[in-house]
Amino acid sequence: MSPQEYVDAVVKGTLSDPTAWFQLAQGFEVLGVVQHYCLPDPESLGYAAVIEWSNPDAMAAAAKQALVS
Repeated sequence: MSPQEYVDAVVKGTLSDPTAWFQLAQGFEVLGVVQHYCLPDPESLGYAAVIEWSNPDAMAAAAKQALVS
């Protein structure tokens, strides 16, 4: 299984990953997979998922400011 397939399976819920599951449950979204992130880590083989959390408070403030402008 490739790193991308692993991440896809975790996002779909067909594969369990406690750390990624917790982050996804908190509203993080996977943007992609990068290679050579942490080369000394034998478990990840240097791959990492790039995740993003969009702060709903900041988004609401930006939307409100756009209405005022």
